[in-house]
Amino acid sequence: MKKEKSIYVKIYSLYHCKLVTYKGILLITQNRIARLNTKTIVAGIIGGVIYWLLGWVFYGMLLMDFFEANSTIDIMRPEEEMVMWSLLLGNLVWGYFMAYVFHHWANISTWATGAKAGALIGVLVSMAFNMISFGVNNVSTMMAGVVDVVVMGVMSAIIGAVIGWWLGRGK
Repeated sequence: MKKEKSIYVKIYSLYHCKLVTYKGILLITQNRIARLNTKTIVAGIIGGVIYWLLGWVFYGMLLMDFFEANSTIDIMRPEEEMVMWSLLLGNLVWGYFMAYVFHHWANISTWATGAKAGALIGVLVSMAFNMISFGVNNVSTMMAGVVDVVVMGVMSAIIGAVIGWWLGRGK
C-alpha cells in the first residue's frame, strides 16, 4: 500500500490541520477531534430540560396573554394539539448547542461566565430571528419581538449559568 503524502499546517492559530492527498484529492483532517463526551451530553440534557420548563413558565403561563394580544393572527395550536416531542427535541437541541459551545469552543466552566455567554447568545439569536421574522411576516407586533428577545436572554442566561456550573464541577 502506497503511503500518502501529508503536510501539517496551522490555520487561524487555533487548530492544527493535516492536508492529505488521497488518490489525487486534497483532504483536510483535524488532528484535534471534537468528541462527544458524557459531560457535554449531560450538560445539554440538563440545559434543554430547564429551557423547556422555563419556556412553559414564561411563554405558557406568565406571558401567554401578552403574546396573544400582540399577535396579528391566531397561530398557536390549542394546548391539547401541541406536538410535545417536537417542542422537547427543539429545547434539547438548544441545550446541547449551548453545552457544546461552552465546553468545546469557549471553555466556559463557571456559572457567572455561563450566564453572561448564555445571555449574549440568547439575545443575539433571538434578535436575529425576530427582526427577520418581523421584516417578512405579519405575525406579531414589534413589541412582541422586543419582549421575546428579553425573555430569550433571561432564559438563556439561566441555562447558561447551569451549564457553566455543570461543566466546571470538580475543577
